[in-house]
Amino acid sequence: MRLWTEEEMKQFLFESMPAYESYVCLKGETVLGWAAFTRYQVQENVLGTVEMSVYVHQNARRNGVGSTLCRSLLRRATTLHIHSVFCLGFRESTAHSFAQKCGFTLTGCFPKFFSENGNARDIMLYERLIDL
Repeated sequence: MRLWTEEEMKQFLFESMPAYESYVCLKGETVLGWAAFTRYQVQENVLGTVEMSVYVHQNARRNGVGSTLCRSLLRRATTLHIHSVFCLGFRESTAHSFAQKCGFTLTGCFPKFFSENGNARDIMLYERLIDL
């Protein structure tokens, strides 16, 4: 797995699925992390549902960067008329504890959904409902 280039992040956040809201954490000129709400699908019946993506550079992890970015986004959810936020994470990663810390509930699993270096990995689905 490789890090996204700046151009790939811009494509993801602003062009392919325009972000409702996004934040970047910088230390000087260095990107420590970013987070964004992106549209789930462009259909009337799921307009209030977004996917939350959070990335923190490995050298900045476990310093509160991800939690701060997550809380910043979630505080904006009601203003943006978002009622359901979901995120995905690998089963064997720190995603589970991070998602719980941010108020998400494990709602499902996509078994052997992602292939990396010949290894099939499970993707876990987390959801947080927002009171409007």
